[in-house]
Parts: sequence; C-alpha cells; structure tokens
Amino acid sequence: MDANATLQQQISMLSSDMHTLLSALRERVDQVEKGLEQKIINKVIQVLDKRINSELNRLHKDIDTKMDTMKKNIREEIKSDLDLVHSKIDLWLPPITLIIQPEIRLIVTGI
Repeated sequence: MDANATLQQQISMLSSDMHTLLSALRERVDQVEKGLEQKIINKVIQVLDKRINSELNRLHKDIDTKMDTMKKNIREEIKSDLDLVHSKIDLWLPPITLIIQPEIRLIVTGI
C-alpha cells in the first residue's frame, strides 16, 4: 500500500507542478500578447500619423498654390480695372479742363 500512496502523491505533485507551469505559461503568453498588441498599436499609430501628416502637407501645398493663383488673378483684375479707370480719366480730363478753365480764370482774375 505504501507504493500506491507514494505513486498517488507523486501524481498529485506532478499535477500540481503541471498546473503551476500551465499558469506560468498562461501569464507569459498574456505578456507576449500584450507586448505584441502594444507593438502593433504603436506601428499602426506611426503609419497613421505619417499618412495624416503627408496628406496635411499635400493639402497645405494645394491650398498655398490655389491661394497664390487667386492672389495673382485678383491683382490682374485690379490692375485691369485701374487701367480702365485711368483710361476713362484720361479720356474725360481734357474736356473737363476746357470746361472748368474759364471758371477758374474768372475766380482767379475776378473777371
């Protein structure tokens, strides 16, 4: 009977040791999974961050280009409008001067 008790104790100790090893293995697998999850999350964050920054830079350049084009067009329109106003002033200035000149002479000379 002593051999059966010893065998039973050994099987019980083996079972306990296996349970301890299994628990340690589960903890290690959990740690590896958490580490792997964190690495994957960090990599995804890096890729997304790079992509977002790349897109933002592209959009910024596009906006700058469009703004420069708009500024150029507005300046050209303003210059064109000013040239038109100047040409109209130049067209009307001589006749107005002829009309106003006698009145100015009257005011200056009193005649």
